[in-house]
Amino acid sequence: MPKLSYDGTFNVRDLGGIPTQDGKTTKAGVFIRSGNLDKVLDTSQQALIDYGVSTVFDLRSEWEQENYRNVFADNPQVVYQNLPLIKATLMEQSDDDEQDKTATIYDRYITYIDSCQAQIKDIITTLVSIQGTAMFHCHAGKDRTSITSALLLGAVGVSDNAIADDYGRSRDEVDHLIAEMTTYLESQGRDTSLVERMMTAEPETMLKTLAYIRDTYGSVDTYLTTCGVSDETLAGLRVKFIE
Repeated sequence: MPKLSYDGTFNVRDLGGIPTQDGKTTKAGVFIRSGNLDKVLDTSQQALIDYGVSTVFDLRSEWEQENYRNVFADNPQVVYQNLPLIKATLMEQSDDDEQDKTATIYDRYITYIDSCQAQIKDIITTLVSIQGTAMFHCHAGKDRTSITSALLLGAVGVSDNAIADDYGRSRDEVDHLIAEMTTYLESQGRDTSLVERMMTAEPETMLKTLAYIRDTYGSVDTYLTTCGVSDETLAGLRVKFIE
């Protein structure tokens, strides 16, 4: 799963090349995960298109897209879709986590897993249906993007440890966001401990999240079925994403 580096992008990598538990490998050039795409230079946009990107899926809220516009929304060479993983009311609830000093990023993930099932169905179904390379992202490329990545990888038989390792790679990619958030909170006289709690990407957090999915729903596959993802879509994902 090579890291991809283009001016104006961060936390970008292809989800290909990851071994599955039955000895196969995920295909490169199918799914690319990323951080925000509001500052991607024209040359980098073209380089990603040349890499094969045909569709860009924006998992951020409509507010985020309006205020930090994805550059690909205005690029006629790709299809752009805003598919928010989190509804506005839940986004507001997540923002209120700052007031609860015991809230962790794991708590936030479990809320998303349990409360965002309709959106997850739409995201997974749409990702599987497109031709060419799909690029998906949120703000940091760490939370909403990692949940989506974990479900895609888990559904094709990638081990929890490999999924968690991929998740952990995000921590070193978001230092600039940590600095920005810390500076902003300090300027507002607000508690900066939120940054430490919510900007982590420890592999153990993803392992706990995957364990929760299994304990509560049975498996990643049965969780996605609970969300409304069809058996046909899951079969299509395996054909599309496995060498």
